[in-house]
Amino acid sequence: MFKLPIATLVAALLTAVGSASAETYRWITYKPEGAGDAQTRSTKWFVEEFAKRTGGKHRIQVFWGGSVAKTGEVPNALGAGLGDFGDVVTPYFPDRFPLNNAIGFFIPQPHGILKIAELLEGWHAQYPQFSQELSRAKLKVIG
Repeated sequence: MFKLPIATLVAALLTAVGSASAETYRWITYKPEGAGDAQTRSTKWFVEEFAKRTGGKHRIQVFWGGSVAKTGEVPNALGAGLGDFGDVVTPYFPDRFPLNNAIGFFIPQPHGILKIAELLEGWHAQYPQFSQELSRAKLKVIG
């Protein structure tokens, strides 16, 4: 399994269940490529690692800046198969992903970003309801 930078876990990188079998996968994001933030850097890292770890047999093409879907449209776009990977920030969808937004119930948040990522990873491993909630939207956490 890939180990992703913590920022990507908080960004809730998701992939549509049953990704396309093509050699080039599609990553949709609302982030502009030049943002230079942790999320953009981790996306680029993942794309490079994916190609490297598949021996160049598979690659990911990133569609930056909301060119396929705006922030609020990404979950539906992924579920409909418009992308194979994408950025879904679950706190933007508290009614749709309440379990995967559990961290948001604690404001101010007493934990740092690393601890939050560890908590979410542990909950996904321990409680199938977290993954089931995303599966209903045809999504799966990959990091």
